[in-house]
Amino acid sequence: MTNETKKHSIETLSARAVRGEISRRQFTQLAALVLAGTPMLLRSTGAFAQAKQLVLVNWGGDAITAYDAAYGQAFTKETGITVKMDGSGPTEGAIAAQFKSGAPTWDLVDVDPFSAITLGAQGMLEPIDYSIVDKKKMREGFGWEHAASTYFFSYVIAYDS
Repeated sequence: MTNETKKHSIETLSARAVRGEISRRQFTQLAALVLAGTPMLLRSTGAFAQAKQLVLVNWGGDAITAYDAAYGQAFTKETGITVKMDGSGPTEGAIAAQFKSGAPTWDLVDVDPFSAITLGAQGMLEPIDYSIVDKKKMREGFGWEHAASTYFFSYVIAYDS
């Protein structure tokens, strides 16, 4: 991991902490991993790359349990490949940092379609192979080149007069 990548990662973590997306404690832990973890990874052997697992990152909380029950366990049962759930949140900055590092640790990201379109256009996400993924099982209009919607949500602006 280059110093520039480390700096960008720390800046991204800092912004998430300021927005309240992660606690100060989480910031400290993640920053320590960014700054101290690199030497350990550089000394690791090829066995690290041979791990039979996929890492799926989403926004944490109940989503970890739900995604594991809906996708992870079934995939592991069918393929024997473990699906590790990561609840650290796939922000555009975090995805870009992983891509630019040249050694991303996430395999699947729960990212909104708008971010997927932006990152995909920059070559940071691989397109979905719809010869493998059955697009007929998706709600029509919700399967994009770099994203597939698995749930719906909205933002509501309200106020108490």
